[in-house]
Amino acid sequence: MRRSDDGRENIKRFSHRLSVACALPLWLSACAGAPVLWSDPEPQSIQVRQVGALRDCASPQEGARIQLFETGEAARAWAAARQRDRLVRDVRPGRPYAVIELGTASSLGSGIAVRSQAVRIGKRVRLEASLFQGGAAPAPCVVVALPPGIDAQHTVAVYDTDGQRIAASQP
Repeated sequence: MRRSDDGRENIKRFSHRLSVACALPLWLSACAGAPVLWSDPEPQSIQVRQVGALRDCASPQEGARIQLFETGEAARAWAAARQRDRLVRDVRPGRPYAVIELGTASSLGSGIAVRSQAVRIGKRVRLEASLFQGGAAPAPCVVVALPPGIDAQHTVAVYDTDGQRIAASQP
């Protein structure tokens, strides 16, 4: 009787090992199609449009900054509080906007122009801008129309043509 028990145990062990050996490639192949959770999404080219600019935005801070507005109404309210309605006269409701301020007595330049081609990678948006020197501008700023879907959870950053970051919003 002892021999048949040993035989059954050997068969059980063998069948368990066989099932694991057969299932392992299936498990591994199932994981191969899953997205890698720690990698960034693919960069997407997006279109943005500079819709306003002022040489004096009445900016209270010295450094450059970006403010993200989820709606045109919010951007208009911000401009109205600063008595800078001309900056947002072409702002439309229902889409997001970013206001880029170079700050008071800016060492960055007296003007800024944002390129219409931008890049979106997940929750990050990268804008590129040219900075202009010459003439004393108290606090230049621009307003940029962003594509739908950009919200307060995104970080919008602007870089100069040399790739140096000028400013970034805080999500």
